[in-house]
Amino acid sequence: MQNIGWKEWTKEQDYGTNRYTEDNSFKFKLKENAKVLTITNKKQLKKLPKIKTPYRFMFTMLDFEELKKEYDAIEVIISDGLYYALYGWDCDSILILNKDIVEEL
Repeated sequence: MQNIGWKEWTKEQDYGTNRYTEDNSFKFKLKENAKVLTITNKKQLKKLPKIKTPYRFMFTMLDFEELKKEYDAIEVIISDGLYYALYGWDCDSILILNKDIVEEL
């Protein structure tokens, strides 16, 4: 899988970004002191807390409750097998765990 950004991915997939307007979206930046976990490769997943389930999945289910004790956000840059290891994280993205780190532009 090619590593592309969200904008390119949505165009490639004909995702319908024309429906995102200034009325229903906003631009933001993170505060300087934000603690962001950046995941760029599959090896990093081994050290992160995971949800324990009775089911055996082929992908990793991160424990967001545990992660938010240490981090304000999780940024995923899809590469090195992350597309399959973190099923559902289809493109580079960020998950905000602490809304207080967000500054609207």
